[in-house]
Amino acid sequence: MALPILPLLLSVGGMVLQMLFAPKPKDQYGPRLSDLNVPAVSPGNPVIWHWGTMKLTTQILWVSPLIETKHVQKAGGKGMMGGGPKQITYTYSVDIAHGVCRGPVHKISRIWANQKLLWIAPDLLASEKQAFIDAYYAEGTRLLDNDVLLEEASVGAFFFAFNNYEQHEYDLSTAKEAKKFIKEHPIDPPNQPNEARVSQMVDQMLSPLDKDSTYKSLKIRFDNLDIYLGHEDQQPNSVIEGYKGIGQVSGFRGICYFVLQNLQLEDFGNSIPQFQVEVVKKDGTTYLHEIVSDLCTGSGLDNDEFNATCGLPVVPVLGFAVTNTSSARSVLEDLQKIYPFDGQETSYVLRFDWIERRPRALIRREDFGAFIAGDDQPSSEDVSRTQDLELPKQLNLKYQEPVRAYSSNTVKARRQITKSNEVEDYDIAIALTRDEAKSRVEDTLVNRLMARRTYKIVLPRKYVILEPGDPVLVQEEHNPNLYYGMLVTAVRIGANGILEFEFADHHFHTMVSAKVESDTEENGSNEISYGARTYAYMLDCPLLTDTEDDKPGYYAVMAGSRGSWQGGTLMIDVSSGGTVTAYGLTADAQVNGSNWYTVTNSEDGVPHGFAMNQLGPAIPGVWDYVNTISFYVINSQGLSSVAKEDLIKNPFNLIMVGDELIQYANVTDKGNGMFVLDTLLRGLRGTDWAIDKHLAGERCLRLTQNATKRIEHDISQLNQPGTYKALSFGDSTEDVDSFTFTNTGNSFRPFSPSIRASYKTGADFYLNWIFRVRQNGFWVDGVDVTLDQPYEKYEIDVMNGDTVVRTVQLISQREWTYTEADQIADFGAAQESCSFVIYQLGAVVGRGFGKRVTV
Repeated sequence: MALPILPLLLSVGGMVLQMLFAPKPKDQYGPRLSDLNVPAVSPGNPVIWHWGTMKLTTQILWVSPLIETKHVQKAGGKGMMGGGPKQITYTYSVDIAHGVCRGPVHKISRIWANQKLLWIAPDLLASEKQAFIDAYYAEGTRLLDNDVLLEEASVGAFFFAFNNYEQHEYDLSTAKEAKKFIKEHPIDPPNQPNEARVSQMVDQMLSPLDKDSTYKSLKIRFDNLDIYLGHEDQQPNSVIEGYKGIGQVSGFRGICYFVLQNLQLEDFGNSIPQFQVEVVKKDGTTYLHEIVSDLCTGSGLDNDEFNATCGLPVVPVLGFAVTNTSSARSVLEDLQKIYPFDGQETSYVLRFDWIERRPRALIRREDFGAFIAGDDQPSSEDVSRTQDLELPKQLNLKYQEPVRAYSSNTVKARRQITKSNEVEDYDIAIALTRDEAKSRVEDTLVNRLMARRTYKIVLPRKYVILEPGDPVLVQEEHNPNLYYGMLVTAVRIGANGILEFEFADHHFHTMVSAKVESDTEENGSNEISYGARTYAYMLDCPLLTDTEDDKPGYYAVMAGSRGSWQGGTLMIDVSSGGTVTAYGLTADAQVNGSNWYTVTNSEDGVPHGFAMNQLGPAIPGVWDYVNTISFYVINSQGLSSVAKEDLIKNPFNLIMVGDELIQYANVTDKGNGMFVLDTLLRGLRGTDWAIDKHLAGERCLRLTQNATKRIEHDISQLNQPGTYKALSFGDSTEDVDSFTFTNTGNSFRPFSPSIRASYKTGADFYLNWIFRVRQNGFWVDGVDVTLDQPYEKYEIDVMNGDTVVRTVQLISQREWTYTEADQIADFGAAQESCSFVIYQLGAVVGRGFGKRVTV
């Protein structure tokens, strides 16, 4: 029985001996890198200069030698007695510094590596879920507008949002998450994507994942991140010093940069990824005039050598960047492709003005072809016209869209009827909402078409006030009561002061409406829609700025009943004859019978409507945190918030509620045209008299520099009712009802005095006050405010309820005592309490605004 067992024992023993004395299996080595491909960086590369919030591509400042990490995994099992081959693999990482832009900046919000979110600022984590949803809808809409199928757009939008707003990786649960999200968030309701098709596409997208493997939902791709905001006192990075030595490393002062320690390269194909960074320049809103001013100072101009604040409106800019070596002129030209402004030198000062503003002068045809006696008379006007084939058929604007993680998007404006095939591309590093981008590129195409006709006209020296960039009105050749607009492009002074002007067309009625492809049918009409009604708001109020001429006049603001409003004209009936003064020139209007004279034009719509609630009392010029304004906006235009600090320094967010001028800081959109405004500055520019006179349902409109037109007239027209009509472009005077407005001269009316003291002394009442001026009333240390009237006179009404029982007149006296004897004479007895109204008298209108005080 033992014989059969012996061979078995010998066999087992032989295997053991064979395993003990056999050659040891070789270890298995994975691939190794001998070097790392680092993108070349020239020391002369420009540093990006930006404003607002932008996504910027970084450049390498420094990179460490390749860091190799060895990983050993033993192969074989118990039968191999631990002697199996080893699997040896290597991973690689680097320490690296990337420059972002000029500093200082407010913060870095996000960092992407190869278009996948790598890091997000902790303060944004709470809002990432909503940002993901917003980006999903925005990207889905963009894809649908580009004729992508609903299912493909839905899946593409999900993975776009995932890459930009989710730090974790694709894993085996991502497919289920994507299908559920797409089903719950249709991008084109009520249309639902086909679930089977969505499921197939998602599974196909994630097919590289191995179902038998385990995936980490969140990979650690670096050990540490140091961010430097670009201050001038920032210190060198300690990681770089560890390689190069203390004292041998630049702090990169003035440069915003970041340092990643032990950045793992495995998921980037063992190469350095391309980084993009969302960076915020400052805490608060950035405005166009700030960018223009920075470009001027960056070119070496002193502050007194340019003016970017008076002529440019308050235009918020979400973000803008200079990404390559460019002259200030070329950067400004990029901005001009988006915003309609121009620059010209005047008296050795570079001045920037919004193109669409109130005409500077009215030019008469009888002045055309001016010449000096003895000279040959020039032609009345030389007209040149750009051929249609030379003008673009389509403009493409590439920009960054904030709601899509500042990713690039493109909108198009196109002429529907033209033989031109020219297409121009604007690739501008600017952040815009999609609606604003569409509107801006439409306006740019319109302005290109509008200026296609140019003129050379010789005029007499009285037009020397006109400068390049000024809009003017010119009489129609065959109808002197109609005018068209032109823009001064050049002025040359000839012999004896004769002026040769160059003009370009700048007329509202000749505009061609550009359409974005996604918004119109291929064979759709290119005519302007004139369906929106024009509202005219006539403002008999104090002067709104310190720079305006102190002349008789009023303000007019026009706005449309709908967002499609293209502009309007304010006209006055001069059928009784007389003189109408407009645009700084006097136009004789002696006529027989009815005639309508154009007072002003406007294309700049503003939010307008009604204050649905009654505003309560407040202290003028002090933040009102108690009251809010429920502003119902008729024309669907939006409102935006502004930091309180910016309101104090700038005339932003001005609204007229009734007759009170107010600034607001915060806006809450309640939907359906209702906005709630809070954090208010009340009673500005001398309108504190109206604080306690509000009613629910009174007028409410936002005031902007472009839309608020100052209409000057002769002083004899004060308190004279005028008949007006507000016409939308394309309307005739017969189609529009008239209204009456009387300018009482409130721009001349002295402000209510400021009460310095009011108290009772014994049985007497004592009042002490100081006058206020209508312009330039800010206090300067060591300088008294100068009286803006030819004399200093006051009147005081003693009140019994609403009845005046005594009026006192004072000259050059700023205090007064209401004695016990006067009280007995007025009331029959001494009073415990008494009310007074104090007025300063003006030379033109008499009593100013009253200040009521109760003692």
